[in-house]
Amino acid sequence: MMNSFFFWLTAAAGVGALLSQIVNPGLLEIVIVVALANVAFYGYRRMTRTRLLPA
Repeated sequence: MMNSFFFWLTAAAGVGALLSQIVNPGLLEIVIVVALANVAFYGYRRMTRTRLLPA
């Protein structure tokens, strides 16, 4: 059985590789997207844990 984290990590890497061929982003764009994704993910987790949003 494949680990779910490993599956989604490899799926995201594949999608990212395809998009990088199409869009050809620079280093600054990659850093901005990674930072925004982390803020969105951990912000959502924090809101659901502090009961600001119904789970």
